[in-house]
Amino acid sequence: MTLQSELKSEGKDVSIRTLCSILGIPRSTMYYKPVMNRKAIPEDGERQMEIYAIIQQYPAYALRRVRVELRRRGGKWPNRKKIHRIIKRNHWQNGNHIQGRHARARVVEQQAVRSRAHIQGSVFAKGC
Repeated sequence: MTLQSELKSEGKDVSIRTLCSILGIPRSTMYYKPVMNRKAIPEDGERQMEIYAIIQQYPAYALRRVRVELRRRGGKWPNRKKIHRIIKRNHWQNGNHIQGRHARARVVEQQAVRSRAHIQGSVFAKGC
């Protein structure tokens, strides 16, 4: 907006929309104000070590199982988002998850194809 005010002081009245189209930037960039003084998430060493101990003991456990184990061990624990943040921040996530489609999804798809073929065959058999 300083560019617009400089042009205005020179006697040229240019809208922000025109300036943005000339510069090739979106108008939202002109109005954007960065967020300052964001609160840092406090570190909780005891909780992190407890989560780490569970992950070391049960490497196949994901977030849900870690949360259940924390509750079994007792104590007041925060919600799953806090636990997930701790796991993510420390790169403790297990990367051994199944990618792509599951076997049962393929079976359902095959059944659907078979049923369509059966219907088409019966329609042609009747001469419709």
